[in-house]
Amino acid sequence: FGISGLPGCGKTSLGKWIEAAALELNWTVKVISLDDFYLPSKELDEAMAGNPWQVPRALPGSHSIQLLKETIQAWKSTGHLKSPHFDKSLRSGNGDRAGWSFSNPDVLVIEGWFLGCQLNKGKSNLRDDYLIDIEPMTSTEKDYQVVIQRELKKYQSIWDEFERIWHLKAIDFMSTKRWKTQQESNLQRERGASLHGEALDLFHRMVQTSIPLESIQSVKSDVIVQLNQARQIRWV
Repeated sequence: FGISGLPGCGKTSLGKWIEAAALELNWTVKVISLDDFYLPSKELDEAMAGNPWQVPRALPGSHSIQLLKETIQAWKSTGHLKSPHFDKSLRSGNGDRAGWSFSNPDVLVIEGWFLGCQLNKGKSNLRDDYLIDIEPMTSTEKDYQVVIQRELKKYQSIWDEFERIWHLKAIDFMSTKRWKTQQESNLQRERGASLHGEALDLFHRMVQTSIPLESIQSVKSDVIVQLNQARQIRWV
């Protein structure tokens, strides 16, 4: 199963609840994040170099696609799951891989902020006129959207591996800014390192402009859960 939703919407919290609830039903469910498949630090830095938002990760192209596919396929064929763990607090908040996780789940759930996101079919979707209440996109950002689309194409075969995808869809797209800020504040309090200040502002800008809104809000999914600004479920 895949769970898609904007940064900070509650994917990780939902995953922890699913794992705990599954134990009560004598099921073994493992929830992992697309983020755990970020490239090793050196490769990650090289892949993210030159992006207009100066983000150290999170963009399409920052993950080890081959490792992700091999991990899913190996679990499907053997029942054994070996997955990496990425610690976002390392390297002053830039993050790095931090070991491996081993399990034998009956059900595997993977969550990610652009999981299931499809390619744009027309150039008209690469305009900035769908953005509301933010500064217009720069020419550099528009040009880099083309790079993002090229990288996103590599993920399409991963989405095909899922039996079902759930989309935690924000009623107000701009809610993600508040959610992500809260998430990073918690990370700073718990781990002593996080995105903040200008780096956090640029991350928000990346989410707003790197992938056209139509793609982010129209994930091809089997279940849609609409969330209000308080992350309350309003409709399923």
